[in-house]
Amino acid sequence: MKKIYEDFTRLSLREMMSNGHSLDKDKEQIVTALASHPTLPLYISANVSGRLLLWHFGLPHALAEFGFVTDEQRRAGVAPPDRITRIRFSETGTTFAATSANGKLAIWTFQYKPYMSASHLQHSVECFEVHDRHAFDFDFIRGGHMFATAGDSVDGHNVALWDTLFSDPKDRMVFSFYCHEGGATSLAHVPDSHLLVTGGHKGSIMVFDLERMAFVHKLEDFKGGRISTLYYDRWNSLIYSGSAEGHVKVWDSQNLSLVHEVNVCQRQTFFNHPTAYSMYANFGVTDLLVFGRNVYLCASDGAVKLIRKKMQPFLLA
Repeated sequence: MKKIYEDFTRLSLREMMSNGHSLDKDKEQIVTALASHPTLPLYISANVSGRLLLWHFGLPHALAEFGFVTDEQRRAGVAPPDRITRIRFSETGTTFAATSANGKLAIWTFQYKPYMSASHLQHSVECFEVHDRHAFDFDFIRGGHMFATAGDSVDGHNVALWDTLFSDPKDRMVFSFYCHEGGATSLAHVPDSHLLVTGGHKGSIMVFDLERMAFVHKLEDFKGGRISTLYYDRWNSLIYSGSAEGHVKVWDSQNLSLVHEVNVCQRQTFFNHPTAYSMYANFGVTDLLVFGRNVYLCASDGAVKLIRKKMQPFLLA
């Protein structure tokens, strides 16, 4: 067990720099996205260098590596992305996809085999541009072929719907929304109500009806703080939003009213952070996950926080 704990030890970025580590050398340790398989004890990680690795919980070595571009694109000389911004599995776990900082979406067919090897690179089956500046987030909308993406596009259509059943990438955009000045940074799909909730770079949260393809509501702004993460808790019909200011707000997905809010961490400003798009970047709540009564948060200090949810009345204790 001691060997496993040693292999899993990772220094924070601040510790790396203070200890004289080379940032280029330690890029493999800076993880930018994680996703666990819905049924198997497996998860995929991505780092600043754009590598995607498959892991088994409790084991110290990667089982497989995935290439972002397709094999055909690789042969044509298409370069892989510098950074992966989001990874998600489909509900069945037979497909997973990822978005990149340079605006691409890649899709893989997932089949777990005990003899998988990290020495063999498994390329994506699809890779195409969804936003011409950056792609920050996405989610599966219908099966494994329809997606919603959040990003930054020159024309301001920063939220879009895509259907990969169309063979030509130019025909895959089903609809797009002109919204979120400065870019859409996160989204969450509410399948029970056919809603898409999106967060923006400047703190706005918007709600769209996917049946009518229309904007229906704007939630309270975070007063300039970037919406860094959105999560839909389908068991309790709640929407969680986290901001770069360190705030978490909880919304009722039925009437879109604010249920609860709490400040979980302090905003921190970093200089030349490897995951940022400018010289200075602010970070607060960077990711959020709800499992049962527990709310797990990734904070700006590098810690994972566990908050226990009280049921009546609703509180984050």
